[in-house]
Amino acid sequence: MKKCRPVLILLIIMITGIALVPLVSAEDIHFVRDLSNVQKEKKIAQPLNESEMITILFSNGWLEKQNTGETKGIVNLTVNESKFKEEFILDKTHLNRFVDKNLKPKDNVVIFRMPRTMFQRLNQDPNGLNISLPESHFFRAFDNIDKINSILEGKELAPLELMDTQQIPNQNGNNKNIALSNEPNNGWHIERVFFVPNAGFSTTHYLIGEIVPAYRNFQGSDHFHCYQERELSLGGGDYIEIGISYDDVQNGSRILLEPNIVDNGIQKDYSQYESQGSGSISISPSSLPHYFGYHVQLTNSRYYITFEDMNTLSWYPQYAYHDQDAGIFINSWTGSSELNLHQNNVPIVQYHAWTTAYDEWNQGILGDWQRPRAIWHFDRFSDNSNFVGIGYCYVNSGGGTYDIFGTGSSFDIG
Repeated sequence: MKKCRPVLILLIIMITGIALVPLVSAEDIHFVRDLSNVQKEKKIAQPLNESEMITILFSNGWLEKQNTGETKGIVNLTVNESKFKEEFILDKTHLNRFVDKNLKPKDNVVIFRMPRTMFQRLNQDPNGLNISLPESHFFRAFDNIDKINSILEGKELAPLELMDTQQIPNQNGNNKNIALSNEPNNGWHIERVFFVPNAGFSTTHYLIGEIVPAYRNFQGSDHFHCYQERELSLGGGDYIEIGISYDDVQNGSRILLEPNIVDNGIQKDYSQYESQGSGSISISPSSLPHYFGYHVQLTNSRYYITFEDMNTLSWYPQYAYHDQDAGIFINSWTGSSELNLHQNNVPIVQYHAWTTAYDEWNQGILGDWQRPRAIWHFDRFSDNSNFVGIGYCYVNSGGGTYDIFGTGSSFDIG
């Protein structure tokens, strides 16, 4: 069992290059955010408390013995109710925490942790365990129980590992404060990189990845909105966006993680969700780079979005949107960098913001888990635009296998 494997991909990949000419074309995502409802005062999400979580502590030996998964990085467990009660005890000092009876205080330990709502949705045995999930997000290894307690109590952060990447040269340069011809400076500046399925179609209904706001430095008071996102096309005008927004001084200089759901081309407010999460997740600039896991699942005519804080092992309330004609699969996806300037002159101050994101696992409708490169391939870059940049890379999942896709978004002025 590996140690926790979240990545530090500071892939600011803004090297000038030449775009490839695709044989197939991704669905263009023409949707642009409606800024009319952007509020200065937003409800800020709080992590779930332990009463809303499920936590199980395994010894390495028990997990290795019981794991029947044949795919590297995937843990399959089938444990009936009687066996679970025989081998695990409820920790009386921690809510909803079950502990391997043979686990000693100084033993290496693996923590399984997720919200109760997600557990009820993903566990196929309501009385026991019947799960198939990636170890990097659900089975993280630590030196001992004291280490886990220290992280959960906020005394330290979970250790992170540097990831090995193969960067792909990008046509779109950064620091582009010299205006391109025929492009006004006010309004939207957007660059995207498009990916399409290898087989011409995808059965992906559950996507797991990470988004990492990596750097932010603003000097000045110009008015703007900046979003750096992963955008998922579900067909029929439906999209899910997982985005980091960087606010200007007028909006409080906030850094926020929030989803955006578009139904038949119409952007939906949280009030229209079946479950509204608990608002937008606020990120302290002093914590950058900050690692968040994102989970997007399409099932039961609903879109489920759940975020986990990889630094602190905390999770946030789920967002759920009910749609009678919901998409069943993720058809294509993009990485994007989007900036809206509210003036028609080139800013003379300095603004810089960088975000990285990568998709780590795709689950098909039959329950099979695959790495992104087995499902998707690069299609094309969008046209060049002022002030923003987008690039992509391949990430090593282990053993020199570069089968994870990463994207890097930048906003650079000055």
